[in-house]
Amino acid sequence: MEKVGGKSSKKIESKLERLIDKGVKVEDLYESLDLDKESFIKFLEEKFYEERIYIYEDGLEEGMRRANKTLQMFLKATEGDKGYVRRRANLMGQMGDLIYFTTSHKQGLKGEKEAISWLEKALDEDRENYFAKGRLKDLKRSLLLRQQIDKFNHDASSKISFLRDKVRGMIKEEENKRIEDDLLEVYEQIEVIEGIFRLTKGEGPKFEIVNIEELLKNLVLSFPELDEKALYIKGESRDIEVDRSYLIIALRNLIKNALDAYRSRGIEISDRPIILTFNYDRLTFKVKDKAGGIEEKLKDKDRLFSPYVSSKGSYQNVGLGLALVKEAVQLQGGSIDYSNKDGGAEFIIKLEEGEF
Repeated sequence: MEKVGGKSSKKIESKLERLIDKGVKVEDLYESLDLDKESFIKFLEEKFYEERIYIYEDGLEEGMRRANKTLQMFLKATEGDKGYVRRRANLMGQMGDLIYFTTSHKQGLKGEKEAISWLEKALDEDRENYFAKGRLKDLKRSLLLRQQIDKFNHDASSKISFLRDKVRGMIKEEENKRIEDDLLEVYEQIEVIEGIFRLTKGEGPKFEIVNIEELLKNLVLSFPELDEKALYIKGESRDIEVDRSYLIIALRNLIKNALDAYRSRGIEISDRPIILTFNYDRLTFKVKDKAGGIEEKLKDKDRLFSPYVSSKGSYQNVGLGLALVKEAVQLQGGSIDYSNKDGGAEFIIKLEEGEF
C-alpha cells in the first residue's frame, strides 16, 4: 500500500495517528485527511490486511492491538452504510480467523470464544458470508472438542494426583531396595506426566524444596547410555526451590534429544556421551554432548525451540521436545541458551533465585 487517493500512505498514517491523539472523531477523520470517504475506508481496509500479514513484526500483542484499532475505525467509519456490508463482514471474519490462529492456543477457551464472537458478528452483518459460515462451524466443533479435552485433563489430573500420592506412600513403607527403586522410577514418570499436563495449559510453577543432587542422579541413571560419571556438581550443597516436574521435563528432553542426535548422525555413543553439570552458586544446569552440534539455520530467530522444527541427519529430530524445554524453563522464571562447542551442542539453563 503506497498511494491512497493520490497521497502517500505513510504520510496519511502519520497524520492519522496525530488526529486520533487529538481526539478527532472517526467520522470526521477522512475530511481532516483531505480524502473522500471511499479512499479513507479503502486505506483502513488495506491497512488492516497489512497489519494482519505482519502481525508478529513488533510482537504479537502490539500487532493485535494495532489490527483491532484499525478494524474498529473501519467499522465506525462504515457504520449504518449498507454499501459496505460485505466488506465489513469480510474484515470481521478475518479478525476472528486471526484471533483463532494466533492467540487461542495461549488463551484457551477465552481465545476461541472471542474468535467465534467475531465470526458471528460477520454473519449478523452478511448471512451469505461463506468464509465466516465455514470457519464458525469449524471453531464450534473445535470449542466442543477443547471443552471435552479440558474435562479429560481435569479428570486425568485427579487420577495422576491419586497415583502420585499412592506411590509416594508405598515408597516410604517399602523395605525391599529393588522394589523401592522401581517405585521411584514409576513416581518420576508420574511427575513427568503431571508436568506435561500443566505445561499444555501454561500453568505457573509449583515451587518446592528439592534435593537437586538426588534428582539429577536419578535422572542420569534412568538413561541406560549414562552413568554417574555423566554428572558433575559444583559449589556448596544447599536447599534449592524449583518446580520439580518442570525441571525434570526440561533436562530429560535435553538429554533425550542429545542421544537422538548421536543416533540420527550415526555417531557412536561412547563413554560419557553427555555431561550434565549443576552449579549451586550460579544456579545453572549445563547439558553438553559431542553429537555434531546445532545446524546454523536452526539458530536463526531461535527456530530450534519452535514446535515441530526438525533437522534429520543434522542435530536432532526436535519435534516438540525443545519447545517443551523452553516453556518449562521460562514458566519458572528461568532462561535457556545454547551454542556449539567442542564438536557438540551445549545448553545452559539459568534459574533466577529471586523468582522463588
